[in-house]
Amino acid sequence: KSRTESFASNLSVNWELDLWARIRHAQDAVELEVYAVNLDNEAAAHSIISQVVKGWFSLGEANQLTKLMEQQLELAQLAQKQVEIRFMLGRATASELKRAQANLAYYHSRLSQLSNSIVRYSRALELILGRHVGQKPLVAAGLPDTISNVPVGLPSGVLRRRPDIAASITRVKAARERIAEGEAGLLPSLSLTGSAGTSSNQLKDLLNGNFLAWALGSTIAQNILLADERMARIREREVNAELALLEHRAVVFKALNEVEQSLEVGMHLACQQEELLVVARKYVELIDLSKERHAKGVGSLSEILEAKRLHVESSMDWVRLKKQQIDNRVNLHLALGGGFALKEANNETSSAD
Repeated sequence: KSRTESFASNLSVNWELDLWARIRHAQDAVELEVYAVNLDNEAAAHSIISQVVKGWFSLGEANQLTKLMEQQLELAQLAQKQVEIRFMLGRATASELKRAQANLAYYHSRLSQLSNSIVRYSRALELILGRHVGQKPLVAAGLPDTISNVPVGLPSGVLRRRPDIAASITRVKAARERIAEGEAGLLPSLSLTGSAGTSSNQLKDLLNGNFLAWALGSTIAQNILLADERMARIREREVNAELALLEHRAVVFKALNEVEQSLEVGMHLACQQEELLVVARKYVELIDLSKERHAKGVGSLSEILEAKRLHVESSMDWVRLKKQQIDNRVNLHLALGGGFALKEANNETSSAD
């Protein structure tokens, strides 16, 4: 009997020459699509940041309102004691006493609600931040006294730094690259093939360069089959490109509406701020006048307490208005995709181009 062993090693390689830039268009489309997804992540991050900012200032608002409500509670307690004394002396009716007791219970209830709000806002912030600080809630000092004005001359081009607008622009470009890829697929393609190998009866000869053989060839392929199907796929990509363009326009219109709405709301809140300043000033004058009347023996202590109560109530309205202004400013920053630094905005706009 005879026995023969043969060993072989083969390697084949196929290259496609990108004559019509089909491969390049496909690669550019993929890179643009990945970049659009990253921009979506950035937009989500901006949204989360705005929620954190609003949550933090909601906590500050609740803390500030709690302090003012404690003042209201003290005034209600003083008012009730005064009515009780007057009632014992026969100078106050039972309805006045019941009204004073109801007011005190009402302010106790509002203080309890604000305390619950502090805990709720604190836990909500912990949930967004992904941490737990224990039983002790977070503490925010309060709201800022002033908010900077919106600068004049902010270019509308800064909207292109918004991640959602940049993502929609990127998707439009990617859709066009897909169309170019499909159109290039209708043209002939040139492929180069190469093969290398060796064959021997000895295993050690497989690595010997003297036994190595190379073969090169080329193939030209023309896509003539299923032409209608390929054209339909191109048409589908064209429809997707039109859809991406329409979605981009919708995103831009939404951004413009958000900016316009934030600016209009900001103007109305500024007018309300001026009105509340006048109200607070009038209540301070009313307190001073009530004290003068009480010192002269003309007025009563209840008038002073009522004036102080109204002044504290106006202060609480001021805190709520300030919180609305902060929320509106956060919405404006979110709508603009950033702050008001014109130099920074111009740089970001240039990089987006």
